[in-house]
Amino acid sequence: MQIFDFHVERASDSTTQNAMNDRNLNVSRIVLMSKVWRSGTGWYAQSLANAIAQIGHDITFISPRALPEEREPAGPHLIRVFVPRELVSEGSRFRKGLASLWRIFVGSVAVARRWPRTTSYIFTIPEPLPFTLPLFLYIRAMRGRLIFVVHDVEPHAWRFRGGLRRLEAGAHALSYRLATHLVVLTSAAKARAVAQHNIDPAKITVIPHGAFPLAVQTPMPGSRVLLSFGTVRRNKNILETIRGVHLARRRGTDVRLLVAGEPHPHEPDYWQICKEAAALDQDAILFADGFIPDAEVPQLLARVDALVLAYADFSSQSGVAVLAGVNNRPVIATTAGGLQDLFDQGLAGELVATPVTAEAIADAIVRFYEVPVETWQDRADVAAQLLRRALSWDKIGASFIALSER
Repeated sequence: MQIFDFHVERASDSTTQNAMNDRNLNVSRIVLMSKVWRSGTGWYAQSLANAIAQIGHDITFISPRALPEEREPAGPHLIRVFVPRELVSEGSRFRKGLASLWRIFVGSVAVARRWPRTTSYIFTIPEPLPFTLPLFLYIRAMRGRLIFVVHDVEPHAWRFRGGLRRLEAGAHALSYRLATHLVVLTSAAKARAVAQHNIDPAKITVIPHGAFPLAVQTPMPGSRVLLSFGTVRRNKNILETIRGVHLARRRGTDVRLLVAGEPHPHEPDYWQICKEAAALDQDAILFADGFIPDAEVPQLLARVDALVLAYADFSSQSGVAVLAGVNNRPVIATTAGGLQDLFDQGLAGELVATPVTAEAIADAIVRFYEVPVETWQDRADVAAQLLRRALSWDKIGASFIALSER
């Protein structure tokens, strides 16, 4: 159980020291804090820390050690504070809870101890709000600048119901009020924050999700396999996508769907519903259950012609869409949330009409395969070049530095 993995390290120096006893921590002008270390949200935090450091701006990055470790940011301007990882699969419920509480405690102490050396703090995917709100209050009481990266204005799935739901919604609203400035990933998210929470638009800045190019890009295989990738949630319309593939096949389009990912922890029943629907045509739907390690993503993309992103009730940016676009894959997608921004920036794909139904998805799939794979490849190659420029981490890092110095 990795719960005593807490130390401070300047990234250019292999010497480590116990952070709980260190009273002379190196000075940095920005602290970036995140609880995540894997998947797209972990990659986002690691890339942001690295971008700020590579520009030459001193930053302290407080987060669990990256997985895979090759993603660890580095450089002479980076101070790395490692905090424990939570237990994801192994261990009893009690041990998992204990590990999470230890991570929360260690991370919160690490952030609080940066004052007064640091006055600008960036939070992206922080700890649960009951623990994060007191830390926000502390930073504001100390007159610190607090930048909160809001990936989703409303949670994809609420944790509670009834009266507790109102408390949960109130906690989200309070976190937005306490922040000095909010960063959202899309213009749709900004509009939603203004409309639902009556936040001054001047307090919100749109900074897009950065590009995640893989080390190896593979051509479209012409396999007639499409991919639904990532956490399985209702607002991604995975069930409708499965039914849409079934319908497209009945219309004569040779196509299959690979569903790769794991169920959302707050919607475990939805995964089973999708499995039951897939059983109606077992040859059409393939499943890769569970979290997909980063090392397996290139092979996953190599198997498929395009990704299906039939999202609805969605205002954030899709890291999966960014992954597809910058790695030479088209999409079959709606224009929900940040998907519209990506299409505007050059993303190649076929549009799914709204409202999202199995019929609308089937129509888009049929249209997609009416175009030769070579044509889609040409479009995807052009899109990859455009998106890599538009979503450069250098630009994103510079935007965060400018916000921290206002």
